[in-house]
Amino acid sequence: KLRAGNASDVDFQSRERYASQRALPGIKSVYEAHRGQWACAPQTAMLRYFLRVSPEYGVSQVTDALGQRKETGCYKYQLTDLDEDIGQPKLEQVAIRALDDPSPDVTRNAAEALGKYGSGKAEAALWTRLEKFHEQRKDRADELRGGPGAQPDVMAEVGLEQALVQAITSGQGWFATEATIQKLKELASPRMQSELDGVLQEIQRGEYALSLNWWPEGTLNYNVGRYGGKGMAALKEKLAQFPSGTHLSLITTVAERDHHRAEFAEVEDAAAANGLLLHIQTPR
Repeated sequence: KLRAGNASDVDFQSRERYASQRALPGIKSVYEAHRGQWACAPQTAMLRYFLRVSPEYGVSQVTDALGQRKETGCYKYQLTDLDEDIGQPKLEQVAIRALDDPSPDVTRNAAEALGKYGSGKAEAALWTRLEKFHEQRKDRADELRGGPGAQPDVMAEVGLEQALVQAITSGQGWFATEATIQKLKELASPRMQSELDGVLQEIQRGEYALSLNWWPEGTLNYNVGRYGGKGMAALKEKLAQFPSGTHLSLITTVAERDHHRAEFAEVEDAAAANGLLLHIQTPR
């Protein structure tokens, strides 16, 4: 199907998840024959397959895909589409370099990807990019208010600042403290101040709503306040970053808790191990 050109997105995604390294030569030949022309879903599926079975080749092809901008717009969303693969060190470096891409779309997408899946090195890179952003605009900070009638280039800059700030305040790989928010408030434009005030109040209260759901594919999705992610391992990683004594409140149903009893027990154990106070409500 892939060679004949009549494969569905599901066909590509099944190769992404299950194909062995033995399939690599054939999938490479299919991909390279139409490099830069693929629709986004099959391109991402093949890139994720390459990253799984041949990481060096995969990283090189992601870099190439980010530069393919003539026939599709997939480059604008390519980094976030790669999901947790961004955590691979060499791919994380590709995303960090993309923070300085000439395209605001790519830069915003890189910030979002690094916020979701980046390491501590990514946090430092996000700070560096935000500081550079404001240094370049320090004489025209009022333009960043945006609003009705703002020019597209101004709105692109507004969106970039917002993506950088949100990545720093809600990154999976780190925890934003009061000091983090105070530093951001000194740096960020007036437009961002109210959002940062809300984040600061949440941190000072030390109380966060926790939500768990397994819809639609049966994979755990979670939110802890402004932080969100997928999978039990990522949730445990995030809970370990919260200060001891933090209050967490979780509302669920009896049916949901019974259906995922083992996962709820894991969450309770992780909270207790990190000194977090978890209150679960199951209203009938």
